[in-house]
Amino acid sequence: MEKASVIIPGYNLADCAVKAVESVLSQTYKNIEIVFVDDGSTDDTRERLAPYMDRIKYIYKENGGVCSARNRGIRESSGEFIALVDCDDAYLQTKIELCAKFLRDHPDHGLVHTDAYIIDEHDNAVGIDSHPSRRHTGWITDKLIMMNFICNPTIMFRRECLDKAGMYDENLFPPADWDLWLRISEHYKIGYINQPLSKYRVISNSCFHGLERTKRENKIVLDKFFARNPKASRRLKRAAYARYHLSMAQCYFLKEDEKQFKEQLKASFQYDSLSLRAAAVLFYSFFARKSFRAMLERKILRVSFKS
Repeated sequence: MEKASVIIPGYNLADCAVKAVESVLSQTYKNIEIVFVDDGSTDDTRERLAPYMDRIKYIYKENGGVCSARNRGIRESSGEFIALVDCDDAYLQTKIELCAKFLRDHPDHGLVHTDAYIIDEHDNAVGIDSHPSRRHTGWITDKLIMMNFICNPTIMFRRECLDKAGMYDENLFPPADWDLWLRISEHYKIGYINQPLSKYRVISNSCFHGLERTKRENKIVLDKFFARNPKASRRLKRAAYARYHLSMAQCYFLKEDEKQFKEQLKASFQYDSLSLRAAAVLFYSFFARKSFRAMLERKILRVSFKS
């Protein structure tokens, strides 16, 4: 049975950190190494984790951001399989078992991901994070460059993937996981389990925090990808940048920043003048603003999921 290393980066979220650790300790898969990287917390995270110290590897470091914590945890781990869960997320009991089985049964796949339950700040399940694009498996880079449909706490990958793909880019924050998944997908097939096996916490309106940074860094991810892949088709490149600008336009529409909304939508049309998606956004933004906003709230802000 392969060892699975679970890396948990944490910063000033002691209550959540305990829940994340307990969710990994309760796994049905038993050959697990838990590496908790405390990224300079000033709350009582260390004290709250004290009862678990004999079952986890606890590392304290100066605050350097979540990617530096993830990389430190990976370097300090020893498992053949690596999984990551931020300290405000959690696992269902069979998460590691099913992901490890998938990688064992599919030796030509480097990474597997799943669906996730969406939880709010009170731990209430408010929906399921699933997307039709996830059904694409195998060599999915051309699909993944269009948008990041891989939910971070659902993944497991082989350690060997990092030999070719490299580690997390510590200069990135919002799209750092997307950047790594893309690099892995360029060398390995990607698998998918059509089942929610993690709990992914989403706070309403969180997409507005650092929106300018998200816009800047998402473009950096695209620029890096096409610099690595100079032979990528012109069609793929134009489609990827068109989708990027359209995605940002929708965020600015929700933020009620009309100027940025128009600029981003215009840029999307410049890359793909025949885009039906962009045309639909333009139509609904003029003639059905209220229903369009409600749709985007469900899609982007992840609100109003309860039935």
